[in-house]
Amino acid sequence: MTFYYHYDNIIETIKMEVKTLNTLFEILPLLVPVLLIDVALAAAAVKHILRHPRYRFGNSAIWLVIVVVILLFGPIIYFVFGKGENE
Repeated sequence: MTFYYHYDNIIETIKMEVKTLNTLFEILPLLVPVLLIDVALAAAAVKHILRHPRYRFGNSAIWLVIVVVILLFGPIIYFVFGKGENE
């Protein structure tokens, strides 16, 4: 009886994982453009950080860490709060 109980648990776990993967593949076409835009924003932010010496808050090292580590929101945070006024 214990063997069948474990076997049923394994089967149910596999079914749940397959369902999760199917959901991921369904929303993947929506995620690809968002990820491409995010990578482009991050590249633009890094380029701007490396070329400009003045920032509203912090220094270039702090902003590089923020942009690279917090990839989804880091570039947006930089362009809103970190980018200097006269640039």
